[in-house]
Amino acid sequence: MKYSQLGRTGIDVSRVCLGTMTWGKQNTQADADEQIAFALDQGINFFDTAEMYAVPPTPETYGKTESIIGNWLSRHASRREEMVLATKKQSKTESIKLKLKLKQLHLITIKKSYKKG
Repeated sequence: MKYSQLGRTGIDVSRVCLGTMTWGKQNTQADADEQIAFALDQGINFFDTAEMYAVPPTPETYGKTESIIGNWLSRHASRREEMVLATKKQSKTESIKLKLKLKQLHLITIKKSYKKG
């Protein structure tokens, strides 16, 4: 595996990054567990996540990916030092607006489904 220094941090990250945006929607905890272990065994140390994942975001999946990573780490604490986690966070205001928008979209979907039924 090839590594590059992350800016001026002195942290070396693998040039291959494992994206986690499908964990919690398209992929289960078990799927993620296998992917994390495989990635680490291949020398991949760079993991991308965000509070918005899984994608597409819904109130039910909001933050799910980070929870999945936390669950894995709680069972494999000795491997934490092998990982570099890159995450993104919205501001509290943006996060609240998004949650409200998602709830509105969810309600619109329910209303449309109800009208069809």
